Amino acid sequence: MSRKDKTMDIIKLAKPYVFEGTEYGEIDLNGLDKLTVQDAIDAQLALTGQPGAVILPERSTAYIARLCAKAAGLPIEFFELLPVGAARKVRGAFTEFMTSDADEDKGTVLKLKAPYTYKGKTYKEVDMSGAAELTVLDMAHAENELAAAGHVAAEPALDYLYCCLMAARASGMDKEFFTGMPIAEATHIKNAMNSNRFFE
Repeated sequence: MSRKDKTMDIIKLAKPYVFEGTEYGEIDLNGLDKLTVQDAIDAQLALTGQPGAVILPERSTAYIARLCAKAAGLPIEFFELLPVGAARKVRGAFTEFMTSDADEDKGTVLKLKAPYTYKGKTYKEVDMSGAAELTVLDMAHAENELAAAGHVAAEPALDYLYCCLMAARASGMDKEFFTGMPIAEATHIKNAMNSNRFFE
């Protein structure tokens, strides 16, 4: 099913939710389509000091709440005060959004979930064959850049910025090529940069 066919971005609530005097019968998350990998990086950085959120952000309630608040144009408190039932629906919709429509990567090619235009050129895939030539020095440089950006990563390979830095080195593209991608590619990039297939 393609993203265009989905209606999961509008979450119908079982009962109205009142926040700051306004009653909500649904939560509109269509704004997720406008977020980028940089938004995922920013959310991860904002949660520094919350180990679960930093290590596995896509499974963290705080991380999901932060990005959904940005997508919906609502304050973070709106999501922090949601009843658990509604929060589970939000988590389900977010997870579906982040994991759907990924083409299977082949060889050393990263297949994008949807065409992506960067500097006037449209990409459907990215050649990651340079990953095989990366060294420990490349990893150290990426870790240093991560630290300079204020990221505290117990496991750098699980940090979105680190994965974008390594993907840039593997592909010969610049870091902004990856950080500017739609947010739905964030987990895809991270998984690719942790796949032995790219580094054999």
